[in-house]
Amino acid sequence: MKHILFYSNQPVFRHNGKTYTQLANFIDFIGELSSLSEQYELLVPAKMAAPPASNFTQLNLPSKTIYLDNYYYSHGQALFASQKSALSINTLARQYQKRGDEIIMAGPGPNSCLNTASFLAPTGTRFIFFIRGNTLKTVSSIYKGTPWHAPATLMVRMFDYRIRSLLRSGKALVFTIGEKLVDLYPGPTRRVIPIHPLINKDLLRENTSEPLTGDMPKILSVGRFSKEKNTISLIQACALARDKSTPFKLTIVGFGPEEANLKNEIKRLNMEKLIHMTGQVEHGKPLMDIFDSHDLICLPSLTEGVPRVVIEAFARRIGVVATRVGSLPTLFPDSIEFIDSPTPEGIQQSITVSLNDPSLLAKKIERGYASIDKFLIETNAKLVHETIQEFIG
Repeated sequence: MKHILFYSNQPVFRHNGKTYTQLANFIDFIGELSSLSEQYELLVPAKMAAPPASNFTQLNLPSKTIYLDNYYYSHGQALFASQKSALSINTLARQYQKRGDEIIMAGPGPNSCLNTASFLAPTGTRFIFFIRGNTLKTVSSIYKGTPWHAPATLMVRMFDYRIRSLLRSGKALVFTIGEKLVDLYPGPTRRVIPIHPLINKDLLRENTSEPLTGDMPKILSVGRFSKEKNTISLIQACALARDKSTPFKLTIVGFGPEEANLKNEIKRLNMEKLIHMTGQVEHGKPLMDIFDSHDLICLPSLTEGVPRVVIEAFARRIGVVATRVGSLPTLFPDSIEFIDSPTPEGIQQSITVSLNDPSLLAKKIERGYASIDKFLIETNAKLVHETIQEFIG
């Protein structure tokens, strides 16, 4: 018998038989995928307690999911927790090996858990990696100018080398979130496959949205508060628009290590009346209601893979202004108003251009909405399932 052990690196809370997460941007896909075969088993780091806030999203994971008592909060904690998870995965793998079963380990990469597990795994184990972004570029941006930059980027390079080595030896299958990441992992075409599992079909807004009315346009930002997201430049762009007498209101949804810096910048620029930070909002209807009450969503990131928030915006028929990051220029060349320079001036200019031409904005929104089917989690889970079955034989 074959066992495919899926590992999700997004920790959850488990309470009264229910599962909750703060960010449902990968585990929902892995949960859907692992429900498609009796061969699949999902392992998730968890804390056996009620979630600390009401804005956590409830997940519907398979009943046979294995919860590892190994919750973590920060990057540093994640590194150590991943080693513990790797040991747990290998313990289960060796139990199956003793019965003569075949093992395939699957999960996100480059990731310290699967990297460690790949060295400890029973002989003959094969691997499946899901590459969600340019991790080296992201980590480099996060730790730039700190003592951690060199060791952190070196670690990612080592993890990446391990994936490429397993790929060359025929022991690995790689799925990349978006076409652009395929080039990072050279190998046989049938072993490096782009996918786009980003949203559930119940998020689609079928009716065409009407232009919002109000005293001024409303711009939305959704994402983790970290340096590479460049939210601080969006705040400065909002101040610049005010000073040019073309003001807009800005709503910022999310959480993360840069929260204090963002709040301080809002205060420094006297933008409290125009900028509202909501904190984290539960995914699903509460977040979609916020989408629907805004004219545009702005993504000024310095690095991304395929940002889920862009797909969600088009699913809700909301316009998108974004930097040319990741696979966005390839996937949405005619649907996004692209920011040529991720500076406050460049961001402000692109927002103004988009708002000043409602007819063109509406056409871009409809082009984006028309391409949504390829990004549905259900569609991609079936594709990945079929590819895995071919891989494992």
